Amino acid sequence: VQDLISLNYRRALPFLSARQRLVYDIELPRIEAYEGRVLAQAAACTLVGSVDLTEARARAPHADLRLLGNGVDVEHFCRPAGVRAHRDRLVFLGNLRTLSNRDMVRHLASEIMPRIDHPGAHLRVVGTQCPPEIDALHDGRRVEIVGAVDEPRVHLWGAWATVCPMRFGAGVANKVLESLAAGTPA
Repeated sequence: VQDLISLNYRRALPFLSARQRLVYDIELPRIEAYEGRVLAQAAACTLVGSVDLTEARARAPHADLRLLGNGVDVEHFCRPAGVRAHRDRLVFLGNLRTLSNRDMVRHLASEIMPRIDHPGAHLRVVGTQCPPEIDALHDGRRVEIVGAVDEPRVHLWGAWATVCPMRFGAGVANKVLESLAAGTPA
C-alpha cells in the first residue's frame, strides 16, 4: 500500500479551494471505505509510515498490516569526491504531478523565498510532470523551474540544501531520504 491516499486527502482539505473541497468531501469517505475493504481482503499489506499504519489498523482491525520503512541506495546517491555544492542554491526535487508537491513549490516560491534574506539565494525546482501553473513560477532570479531531468541526483549534489516544506501528505518523503543519502542537508 505504501501510504494511505485517504490520509493524504484529509490532510489536504485546509489547502484546497471550495470547489476542490467539495470533490474531496464526496470522495474521501469512498476512498476510506475502499481502502478498508482492500486492506481486509489482502493476505498482508505493508505501509511505510507509522501514522499510516495506525490509520490502516483503525480501518481494517483484523488485517495483516506491517510497517516496512522506505530506503534508498546510498551508493547510488552518494556525492562523488570533488563535486561541490553551490552555496546559494536550494533544490526542490519531486514529482510535480502530485498535489502536495505542487503545493510545496507554490508555497516555496510565494511565501518562503521572499523571506530569505540572502541576495544570491535561489530555488531550483526539479521534477517530472511539471504543469504550466508551476512553470509560471519561473522568474529567472530567485525561482528556476528546471522540470524533468535525466539525472536528478546531480541536482542534489549541486545544492547547498534541499527543501521539502510539506504542508500535507502521507507516507515518507523519499526526496528527504535521497537528499541525505547524497550528503545534502534537507
